Amino acid sequence: MNENKDRPDKRSSPRISEEVVVDVNIISYPFKEGSGEQGMLKDVAEGGLSFKSPIPYEPGTLLQLKIHLAGWQRHKKSYTRIIDDHVAVAPLTAIAKVVRCHLIPNTNNYEVGGKFVDIYEDDYQAMVKHLKDMLS
Repeated sequence: MNENKDRPDKRSSPRISEEVVVDVNIISYPFKEGSGEQGMLKDVAEGGLSFKSPIPYEPGTLLQLKIHLAGWQRHKKSYTRIIDDHVAVAPLTAIAKVVRCHLIPNTNNYEVGGKFVDIYEDDYQAMVKHLKDMLS
């Protein structure tokens, strides 16, 4: 679970720092809705994210994430984003695979890195547009 500080950054897209709530559920059978934890998003990119969590997750674990990223919905092509206030504030939902997890020094929290493995295509495209807007 250690991270090599000297390795070059191999990410193909920049990460955007954003501190918002992330609802985290381990994907297991039987699935228990609402039985997960809350974390705090550290950063997000087209391919994945990192977040702070009070509990560790083993690399390879699949997580259902609800990322409360404000404003991403305005990039959807759907008409419902205009007329439905609930949809306009809905979190971005994705499945991510844990790729790293380590204890944050001098805290009781872990930094968890995840790679997106399943996300609705139109949600993904809206998120990408949102992230590009945040960069400009």
